[in-house]
Amino acid sequence: MSAYGNQVKAYIERYQSEVGADGLLDPHAVAEWAYKRGLHKPSFRTIVDAIATDIAQHFREEYRTNE
Repeated sequence: MSAYGNQVKAYIERYQSEVGADGLLDPHAVAEWAYKRGLHKPSFRTIVDAIATDIAQHFREEYRTNE
């Protein structure tokens, strides 16, 4: 497993022990927990991709006509 994979595995295990989760985990809950504790910081590219997704959604909802 890569160093990144080991890091993710470590904070998932920490989440489980701190929260007491023993069943299925919600990836969004784990991600929010890790982010708030500074365990995982998104890359600049990840942030740009998320913003671009929001912009693309706006474009899909926008109605345009040609003059």
